[in-house]
Amino acid sequence: MKNVRIAIPKKYGGIYIGADNNVIKMDNCTVTGVGAGKAGADAYYVWARFVYKFVMDQCTIEGLNPGTKSWVNLGAQGSTVKDGWFEEDGGDVSTLAPTYFIEALGGTVGLDIDHPEFIRASTTANGRPRLIKLNGNSHGVTITNPRAKMIDNLFGGGTWLETNHVDLGGNSNRSITVLGRGQIVDSVGTNYDLQYSNVPSSAAFLASAAALDTLKVNRLQLNPTTFANLGTPTNGYVFYCSDCTKATPCAGSGTGAFAVRRAGTWDCNP
Repeated sequence: MKNVRIAIPKKYGGIYIGADNNVIKMDNCTVTGVGAGKAGADAYYVWARFVYKFVMDQCTIEGLNPGTKSWVNLGAQGSTVKDGWFEEDGGDVSTLAPTYFIEALGGTVGLDIDHPEFIRASTTANGRPRLIKLNGNSHGVTITNPRAKMIDNLFGGGTWLETNHVDLGGNSNRSITVLGRGQIVDSVGTNYDLQYSNVPSSAAFLASAAALDTLKVNRLQLNPTTFANLGTPTNGYVFYCSDCTKATPCAGSGTGAFAVRRAGTWDCNP
């Protein structure tokens, strides 16, 4: 389905896809205005559950907070949300705490959230920028470089730099991958790192709970390069050089060594 437009639906929901619907792709879709006057428990923008292969590509979800449910609710197997635009408009008078833009319902298997853009413009009493939430027993989820912006920082319900911009759901989740921590920009253009909560301690591949700057894996294999192709990148790069000699600085015509870039040179004997 391409170029689907849904604006201010009369009922509670925008797009609903239920059981026994398989391989659904929505390109360049738009759902707006669901939250306008519909702050009930049943309001949502997108709901897709018990579906195999659901894809949202370059879709825009915009309006007011939908009430107590998240904006986009996904329980499909093998879902992708790519290059999505999620925007909460200003003027929301609801006193309800804002819900997450994207939520993986319990039991979700295989979900890719790729480069989403989030904008919050709420001035409600609890206007926190909650972005993504994974519920329990969600497996095989990849989140790539989420980005967010706050239009208005006048919030009465605590700081908007809270610890659960992204809630990874805890230890019942497996194989959770975060590629690029992402940032949030305040109304004057200052960038801050996104904060992650409920980080699974037993995930197959996941950054650390405290700062998301540590990679924990059971094994790691680097694709090889050669001495001639090491180049001159900035300090901090690490390569496996298949023909390097174990020496400082690195040299060619060897049997292989790890090459570490530091102090402007390659060190093959770190």
